Amino acid sequence: DPWVGGPVEFHREYRLKHVATGQYLGVVEREENGRIEFDWKMSIKRDDSDNLFVFLPIDQQVQSCVLPSQSFFVIQHRNSALFIHFHSIEPAASPRQIGGHHMEQLWLSSQL
Repeated sequence: DPWVGGPVEFHREYRLKHVATGQYLGVVEREENGRIEFDWKMSIKRDDSDNLFVFLPIDQQVQSCVLPSQSFFVIQHRNSALFIHFHSIEPAASPRQIGGHHMEQLWLSSQL
């Protein structure tokens, strides 16, 4: 039942839904100039394999990495195996700041 909450289970597939719009976050692969690139997409289609993500515990990752001290898991896109990263930009460092508010960036990477 999509309306019932509960604890997240590691290694199980989830869809990340934006509640206000009802759209699911997804990742699409495209080829441009002979290179494969990945991009974010938002979709109302629930049954789309592009919008499946897996929560993985930090202690089971074999890659060496530096993560914030409060991190307990990572989120990986199932099809591309890319990890979601989040970064908050302080107002002084952001040329696109609006009214002194900080901005957030969400990006994909093959490394933690």
